[in-house]
Amino acid sequence: MNAEGIEYASAAYEEMERYFNRVVDARRARPGNDLVSLLLTVEEPVTGSR
Repeated sequence: MNAEGIEYASAAYEEMERYFNRVVDARRARPGNDLVSLLLTVEEPVTGSR
């Protein structure tokens, strides 16, 4: 991948990250009946080791 391709991919990643952050913030404020809302309710078990 050349420098232009890397720049394009980086910009696309940043745009996607902003989009998903907005979706997560919206679902935290107002949960719905969707996968993102469900995932936000799941807690990982505490095991003491990783």
